[in-house]
Amino acid sequence: MRKFIIVLVLLINIITACASPATTNAPPTPTADRRPTTAPSTPTTSSQPSATATTSTRIATYTHIPPSRTSPPPTITHTRIPSQTSAPTADPSVALNDNGPWLVYAGSDDGWIAVNADGTGKTVLPIQGWEFTGSPNGNLLAGRTTLQGFAADDIHRHAIFLLSLPDLSLEIIPIASYPDMPSDIDSIATFDSAVWGSPVWSPNGRYLAFVGAIDGPTSDVYVYDTVTDQIHRLTDGLGQASEPEWSPNSRWIVHRELDGWGMGCHEVGVWAAAVDGSEVKWLFKPDQCTQLLGWIGYDTFVSYEEHIDAYNVRRMDITKSEMTWLYQGQIIFGAYFNDRTKDTFFNPIDSATGLTKGYQIVGPYDLTPKLFSTSTIPPIFPVWLPGMNKYFVGNESMNMPCTYGVLIENGESTCFDEYGYPIVSPDGQWFVGESDWLRLFSADGTLISEIAEGATVNKESTTTSWRPDSAGFVYYSPANKPDQKPGLNYFSLATGQSQWIGGTTESYDLIWRDDSTGAFIITDSSSKQLFYFDLASSYLTLVDHLPDSIASTWVGAR
Repeated sequence: MRKFIIVLVLLINIITACASPATTNAPPTPTADRRPTTAPSTPTTSSQPSATATTSTRIATYTHIPPSRTSPPPTITHTRIPSQTSAPTADPSVALNDNGPWLVYAGSDDGWIAVNADGTGKTVLPIQGWEFTGSPNGNLLAGRTTLQGFAADDIHRHAIFLLSLPDLSLEIIPIASYPDMPSDIDSIATFDSAVWGSPVWSPNGRYLAFVGAIDGPTSDVYVYDTVTDQIHRLTDGLGQASEPEWSPNSRWIVHRELDGWGMGCHEVGVWAAAVDGSEVKWLFKPDQCTQLLGWIGYDTFVSYEEHIDAYNVRRMDITKSEMTWLYQGQIIFGAYFNDRTKDTFFNPIDSATGLTKGYQIVGPYDLTPKLFSTSTIPPIFPVWLPGMNKYFVGNESMNMPCTYGVLIENGESTCFDEYGYPIVSPDGQWFVGESDWLRLFSADGTLISEIAEGATVNKESTTTSWRPDSAGFVYYSPANKPDQKPGLNYFSLATGQSQWIGGTTESYDLIWRDDSTGAFIITDSSSKQLFYFDLASSYLTLVDHLPDSIASTWVGAR
């Protein structure tokens, strides 16, 4: 599987789709999550979009749903466990710094470990497990845990923890604490799968969203506010809330409504709850399990449905309560979304739509599907080359005699072998071509520098990792010449020179600091190792020995 550098881009403005309003039909009454007082309308059936049609979408404008609760949501108290008197550290002479950021990783025999952003201050944390997530701009680590004293099949054992760094104070939030929880709940195991995933931090870092059964026997959406140190319940009803996801502006929490637990897809509705508790909107009733692909602007998302097969690609504007079909029917291999360009890709099965067989592309502005590729193999995460205004797709997704891949523009494909596999810089101004040579190109494809011969062993795995500020990159090179050392190297765009980092293996992972002053390097060998590399001093230090698997997260702005 290729590792791709996803390029950061400016958010695209909210898209307004114009069409005639749909006729109104009353759907089956939703069963949960603050049911609307007015039945929303559903889209009427119309012909499918064609490749040449000027109007290819159907828009349904749903009735505005007022909030069912006018009083503020209840505040729930939670247990605060005093911080430890002393923090266990691997090196007592160096402690976690006061302000962060801190890297937290799990997988070693000691459990969870926190270190400073330069690899110092190794501290064993008083929590073990594998589900955790760090606050993007605060000092809190959040995750799932189990309360002691409960049997394995007891629903009340579920809890969320909030661990504060660096003082290690701990808060426990029981999330299945409703006193009258039925003992014969449909399935403890499937309830686990719905509520056991990590809680989700809002993009602005203020709120933590999670699902719990605290005020009733069914699960609802809750948020913990780090500013007020309070928990608010956002939804209620007879159905089960599941899988909360944040909008980019931290305003909405999109979640699923299930009619019960058990095998298969029990999804009967998709909702959006306002984080301030002002309203909860019923968005649409899916036919299968909703898969959210990505966001266009602050409050519009693209999704499709999948259980055994895949269906129904749509866009949903939460604020306007407008749903737009991009395609209605069965698709092959699901749908794909490019976060940089906000383009959606899908391959329709139904020939009655008039669309040419192959992958269609729908942009954020023109909602008419256009032929992207006649290949039936999914173009997983096509690489956007902004300087060329074209997509690159790996050759394994195309039926063409190319070594590395093809450039696609308006459905036309040409080999891209003279450049190799492109790894685009975060600012989009450069790309590295991985082929028999590692070469640096400007955005328009002009060769800037030939960096190393044979820097990639094969085209099945990329080995180049750009700095977040696009000032350089790390790559692996074998020893093809007597004066070369095998291992990782760092190339600086400022100096045009490479420096050898260390003799680590070709397969590795990098965890960059956002200020680009250094990176943590995880080697991929029979015994993983965690190193820290400082760019200014070229200092490489061993931080820890790791087992075969590792999970990691940053806590605080990094």
